[in-house]
Amino acid sequence: MSKSIKEREAKFGDCWLSTKETASYSDASSKTLSRYINSGKLKVSKATGKNKFKKSWVDRWLENK
Repeated sequence: MSKSIKEREAKFGDCWLSTKETASYSDASSKTLSRYINSGKLKVSKATGKNKFKKSWVDRWLENK
């Protein structure tokens, strides 16, 4: 990953992210995100009927990846 956590935080803050925003934030493709969701390594909320990611969940995933 080319962006540091501080660089990502400056751009995104602490919020809920869509799949597209998460892909941009993490420099990962949507397909890669799907693989990590399906394997249980990336936490996701589907309460709205769409995948939503808490920024802190994504940060934790990136640190442990």
